[in-house]
Amino acid sequence: MNAVTLISGNFSGASNTATVLADMSVKNTNSFTFRYGAVNTSVFYNDIEIGGGVTPPGKAKAQRTARFNVTLVLNAKQLVDNQEWITDIRDQGLNFSTYTKISGKVKILNMFKRKVDVELNCTSQYNITTRSITSGDNCVGYVNI
Repeated sequence: MNAVTLISGNFSGASNTATVLADMSVKNTNSFTFRYGAVNTSVFYNDIEIGGGVTPPGKAKAQRTARFNVTLVLNAKQLVDNQEWITDIRDQGLNFSTYTKISGKVKILNMFKRKVDVELNCTSQYNITTRSITSGDNCVGYVNI
């Protein structure tokens, strides 16, 4: 996760939803292009799902990094109702995690097709004052071929 931008709504509890644009990257270290379908991302705060979004299909070229934007709709009321929220606001940072599943195919030597599923679990901290992610590189990936 590279950056998060608040598009609309707020986290004060006055609105029910907040729309967030998340800039994400996935590095393809393989020698083959990875074509993927719609990407589902879920956002969690203290193990409670507070929102999510879907990204359209695309491809990650061989030995390159695919960068895409995900529009996430968050349930701000559910976030504000969580007891840990007050502590995180005082500390000027919201700790959240995301789960992203990417399903697709690779074609090896233009002859063999393989189905590939990639799952990413990331933890991040959103700094309220700077409106940026202060630690967003904590991702654990799982690839199933």
